[in-house]
Amino acid sequence: MTNTVHGFGTTVLSLSFLIFYGTTVHRQDVPKPGPDYSKESFVVQRISNTLQFENDGTFRVDTMLQVRVQSASGIQTWGVVQLPYASNESDAAISDVTVTKPHGTVISTPLDNVQDTPAPITVPCTAT
Repeated sequence: MTNTVHGFGTTVLSLSFLIFYGTTVHRQDVPKPGPDYSKESFVVQRISNTLQFENDGTFRVDTMLQVRVQSASGIQTWGVVQLPYASNESDAAISDVTVTKPHGTVISTPLDNVQDTPAPITVPCTAT
């Protein structure tokens, strides 16, 4: 009689575990809806930085930025991209700028359009 009670307890415990485990697995299989960014003026989709260090102490940082512009406000924000760097310590070079239109056409921006301008904080203030 002791063996029967012990066996029954083990069966109930195993069955409870399977029900709990099955419910947990089912909940993980249901994809959760992601945030809705459709009302945002732009969405930063990817930022990637790669650093390469040389034996002479110099280094190179390659940055790749992918932004989806979704409105006129987004165009105002990303129409001119500013990349800050310390010109007395380093150089900056833009190797590629492209725009992918919604229908898939890729437009390359001429590198002649790249301007190296001083940061606003470095420009002397002219008080009137």
